[in-house]
Amino acid sequence: MESDGNPDPSAFGDDLDNLADEEGVYRPTGSNWSDGQGELIVFVAASGLEGYVGCLTGWLDFHGGSGGNPDMSFDDFGEYIIQNLAVMPGENQFTFSLLNGVADDATFFGRFRLVPITGDVVDGVCTQVPIGYIGYAEGGEVEDQVFVFGPTAINLAGFTADPSGVNDQLLKWMFGFTFISLVVVFFTAFLMRRGWINVNIS
Repeated sequence: MESDGNPDPSAFGDDLDNLADEEGVYRPTGSNWSDGQGELIVFVAASGLEGYVGCLTGWLDFHGGSGGNPDMSFDDFGEYIIQNLAVMPGENQFTFSLLNGVADDATFFGRFRLVPITGDVVDGVCTQVPIGYIGYAEGGEVEDQVFVFGPTAINLAGFTADPSGVNDQLLKWMFGFTFISLVVVFFTAFLMRRGWINVNIS
């Protein structure tokens, strides 16, 4: 349990303070966040226990800022992606809604909080009051993550056939001249073989 947070722009605050515990939330291999749905795996370390062992809430800052960039808060619509769900020891996989294409080229900041169960669990959901994304929780754990996505498409803006700067018209002229020269050479050789012309070299 951490007594307080260690904020850092890359979510490495506690790692840099020798508390390397930001390893329990990750994307499944091959998951695609650009089709209107995101996927995450949350690993809960609780050896020797069975059944539900905690309640998980999670937020993802993926819109609200200028230009569609994250606004460094978790208050916008749809950013409360995991809502007081009960988790078991080991891997717990979750899906959540996203805008189509929102993850084509973006950086998302996520926060995930795991707290002990103090009430009942109904259909996989904890009935206790959900924890907020800030504030103290007895026996709880906080994990901040950064999810970085690159562009999924490359647009060809232009193409140059000759890096030396020779333009297309000059290339076409050179090609045509070479072709005509070859035709003349082959035709002359054909006439010489037939004996229709003689070439004297003195």
